[in-house]
Amino acid sequence: MMGILVLRCSLIGAVLTAVAATSGALEAASLGGRAEAVRDVDAYRPSLVTRAMWQAKPPLPGMTAQVPASIVLHHSGVRSNSGIGLEQKMRGLQSFSQRPVHRARGRTDVSWPDVPYHFYLDSSGRIAEGRDVGFAGDTNTGYDTNGHIQVALEGDFDTETPKPEQMEALRDLLVWLTLSWNLDVSRISTHKDHAATVCPGRNFMTLVPDLLARVSEHRAAAVADLCRKAPNDAASRRVCGLK
Repeated sequence: MMGILVLRCSLIGAVLTAVAATSGALEAASLGGRAEAVRDVDAYRPSLVTRAMWQAKPPLPGMTAQVPASIVLHHSGVRSNSGIGLEQKMRGLQSFSQRPVHRARGRTDVSWPDVPYHFYLDSSGRIAEGRDVGFAGDTNTGYDTNGHIQVALEGDFDTETPKPEQMEALRDLLVWLTLSWNLDVSRISTHKDHAATVCPGRNFMTLVPDLLARVSEHRAAAVADLCRKAPNDAASRRVCGLK
């Protein structure tokens, strides 16, 4: 089921060229921009099922470092399944992503170094931490994933509708991410904006305008709150536009 999920969701795709990366290099890229970016807006972080909580394996070599500049929304492409816990789903997704794939001339590669998404929301609205946002995701469609934070909602939204708790959790996640990386709400898009795909499904697309309006409203309230509280200089320059 997880294999179908990944293949049906259009984010997963062509394997990135394997590039040797030491654990030190991974750590440096991970901690570079992200830790600084989120430091002053962490009060707006929604509850996350962290990689440690779902017992993620270490990523494999071959990921491409990125600086997030936008957010792309996806659906999983298969109907939601509340009978399997989010932690188990994430472990299955990672195992599928890192499985050996036999290539030409007997060479064996892995599919992808890690889960392709940076965040995954299940049907109850729980949010799992996927790939570190300091590294580009993977896709099987023809667009460059570099610079995008990839967010996936569980469900086939051509045949079912996102649940209210999913949309509420997504709103909170998007507010936190846009604050963390100083992104305007206009930098939130869907997969079909970038590639020839139906992802994230027509029933999700009908909810996007209201979602973005609510993200914008909650983000503006958060910014006003941050600026009233006189954040430190870095946060002031980033969020409040102060010199």
